Amino acid sequence: MNIIKKLIGVLCMILAPVAAYMLTSEGIKKIAAAAPEAKTNATTQWSILILIFLPVMAGLLLFGWYAVKGEFDEVGA
Repeated sequence: MNIIKKLIGVLCMILAPVAAYMLTSEGIKKIAAAAPEAKTNATTQWSILILIFLPVMAGLLLFGWYAVKGEFDEVGA
């Protein structure tokens, strides 16, 4: 079971930066492609999305780090 936890930790550590990069690059593309009259709206929406989900990705990375270190090997009663 501990091996599975460590593999999930590695997966989380790989997934977090990839997802953060994809989210940020997609936001930049959508803002750049927005019509001039809708650019403010697109910028606001994507800024909020990025500001909300980047800490989530940081938490996913931290969870993966702790799983790889073995912090979750022993489950308390």
